[in-house]
Amino acid sequence: MHTAWGLRQDFIGGTERFLIDLAKELRTFGFDAFVVCSNMQPEIEVEGVKVIGRVPESFQEEFRSSDPNIAEFMRSAVYRDTASAQSLRNVSNYVEEQLQGIDADILHLNAFSAAVYFETDRPLVVTNHENELELDRFWGEGSFATMVELIRSDPKALGSTDRLFTPSHHYAGKYTLELGRKIEANPLGTDLQRFGRLGRKTHSADRTVLVPSRFFPGQKGQDVALSACRLLKDEGHTRFKFLFTGVREYYLSEVEKFRDDARALQVEDAVTIKSFASMDEAYQQTDIVVSPERYCSYGLSITESLASGRPTVLTRIPTYLEIARRFPHAHFVPVDDPSALAKAIVAADNQTDTETASILFRLNNDFRSCAERYARTYLDLLGVDGSTEK
Repeated sequence: MHTAWGLRQDFIGGTERFLIDLAKELRTFGFDAFVVCSNMQPEIEVEGVKVIGRVPESFQEEFRSSDPNIAEFMRSAVYRDTASAQSLRNVSNYVEEQLQGIDADILHLNAFSAAVYFETDRPLVVTNHENELELDRFWGEGSFATMVELIRSDPKALGSTDRLFTPSHHYAGKYTLELGRKIEANPLGTDLQRFGRLGRKTHSADRTVLVPSRFFPGQKGQDVALSACRLLKDEGHTRFKFLFTGVREYYLSEVEKFRDDARALQVEDAVTIKSFASMDEAYQQTDIVVSPERYCSYGLSITESLASGRPTVLTRIPTYLEIARRFPHAHFVPVDDPSALAKAIVAADNQTDTETASILFRLNNDFRSCAERYARTYLDLLGVDGSTEK
C-alpha cells in the first residue's frame, strides 16, 4: 500500500490510520501487507506494520529542507503549484519512482491524483481520500476540474487502474458521474480493538468537549467551536472545557493565531490545545465530541467517537449524515452555526444512555468488514474467486 505522504510513529493522520489499520487486518487474513511512503528512514515499524520510506534521490534535498512539512514539499517539489496535465504527471512519476524495485503482487494507491498517469503491469487498486474541495485547497484552485477533464478526455488517464474506491457512498456516486468511471464505495468503519471502552466518561464538575480534527480551521471548523465556547460562557455554561487536537509542527502559526482568537473572545481559560500519541487516550478523557467540519470526504474521527460511546455533535454534511444519522448519540447542526452548536452541546451533555447506541454503531461499522472487502478485491484481481457463494 502506498501514500505519497510521510508516515511517522509519533503522528498518524486519517489516511495514515487507514493504511496502518488495513495492513494489520490484512495480516490477520494472511496477506503480507506493508506500506511505502515518503520517509527518509528506509524502514520503520508502526504498530507492527512494516513502513518503507522512499524519497527519490533527485527530491531528497528539497525533502530535507521542508521536513516535516510534507505538504509544502509535495506542492512545491512534486506538483509544482499549477493545475495541469503535467502537474498530475509529476505526481504519478514521483510515485512510480518511489515504487521502483518494490516486490509486491498488488499495488494499492490512496489518491486519484497519484494514479492518473501512474503506469504498472501489476494489479492496481486506488482508494481516494480527497473530495473536490480538499483537492483544490491542497493542490491549488482548479485542480479537481483539471483532473476530471483529463480523466474524461484522455484514454490513458487511470489506464493502469483496475478498481477505484472511495470511503463514501455519496462520493462514489458523485465521482462515477463526474469522472465517467465506476467508483465503488467501501466505508472504513473503526478498528474496534483500539476503542474497547463503551459508555461515557465518569463526570467531574467540568465537561470536556473534544474537537479531534486536524488543525485546519478553514475546513475543520475549529473557529466555529471557539465561537460556541464563547456563547456557552455567555449563557453561564462555564463547565464546558474545549480540547483541540491534531496539531503538527507546520500548523504552529495557525495555532498561535487560534490562541490569539481565544484570548480576544476571553475564553482562553476554557481552551486546551494538545497532541496525543493515540486518539483513544483523547476519547477516554472526553465527555462530548464535536466536529463542525465544513466538508469532509469521510469522517474517521467521528466513527471513532461514536464507537467509543461519546455523544457526538456533527454538521449536516453528506458523509456525516451517511455515517451517523441512524444513531441516537449523533446530534446534527447546520454548517457555520455556533449558536446551534452550543445548544447541541448542552443537549448532548444531558444524554444519559449511549452504550446501546454505541453497540449498534459498532455492529454496523467494524473496520474488519472494510478490510475483508479489500481482501476479496485483491484475490479477484489475482484470479482467485474471493466470493463465499457456492
